[in-house]
Amino acid sequence: MAQRANPKHKWILCLDDDVLLHPTTLNDLVAAAEADPTSFMVTGYPFDVPEAGASLLTYCCLVYHLPLVIAFSVRQRTSFVWGGCMLLPLADLRSDANGIMHSWSQGGYSDDLTVASVCSERGLQILCPSFAIFPQW
Repeated sequence: MAQRANPKHKWILCLDDDVLLHPTTLNDLVAAAEADPTSFMVTGYPFDVPEAGASLLTYCCLVYHLPLVIAFSVRQRTSFVWGGCMLLPLADLRSDANGIMHSWSQGGYSDDLTVASVCSERGLQILCPSFAIFPQW
């Protein structure tokens, strides 16, 4: 991924294929990252919106995800990372300065938990701007 990215670019956005973006989301995420040079990366958080007539299982998933909304939304800095939206510095991934690419290559449970773990271990700041809410139907 990082090796194929255009080296002129500064950021890589990892985004789930079912995430609906607001028209200015990418610009807003980059602006937030660049406005806070102490942050390593920017993430967002999902907000489940069940369709009318949704099944009980859908509502069970919603209840399961609700605690995540609290963790992500109470402040701009977080220790949580949502893999559905991760804006990461391209130069760091290319050089693997923090070992994220190596960790991803070793497999494991989850791309976002891997990034959160590396950030926690190395003291890297994770920014979660209040505008980075992504409805999921």
